[in-house]
Amino acid sequence: MPQKPTSAFAPAISVDDSKKFVVELVGVDEAPSQFRDKRKDAMMDTYRFNLWDMDTGEAVIDDNTGELFELWKITNDLTYDNPASGKIAPGRELANALVGHRLSDDEVLEMLERGWEKSLLGKRAIADVEWADLADGTQRLRLLRLKPYVKKASSNRRHLDPDDDD
Repeated sequence: MPQKPTSAFAPAISVDDSKKFVVELVGVDEAPSQFRDKRKDAMMDTYRFNLWDMDTGEAVIDDNTGELFELWKITNDLTYDNPASGKIAPGRELANALVGHRLSDDEVLEMLERGWEKSLLGKRAIADVEWADLADGTQRLRLLRLKPYVKKASSNRRHLDPDDDD
């Protein structure tokens, strides 16, 4: 259903992009790629993350909705890792960080069999983000890179417990 005309178009968030954030994967959506000229079956994956300030443990909240903000990262659906060339698919890089180690091809195949989203859902990583200027003059928060994270978020989904060592 379309939004009411009074609804804000963009999220209203306060994020200092010089800080590190803990991100938790809350979903992966798959859709046909806009670039099917190279591969007729090409798909794109949208990884959706919630963010917590690593220093304070505070969740990033969308002030327009009062809900946890979702940061999206869109990649192709490839999962290659070529150690000889050093090239690795963006989705596999995300999965490596979320799982906490460089995945073998066998591990990736098992995750695909189990369900890619199911295998990664709820996993966390440390993120570097930046504000990017778009062509229309607006700014968007962008995920730059992920590194493995070992601590877990508390049961309060709006606050990360820095003392939780599970």
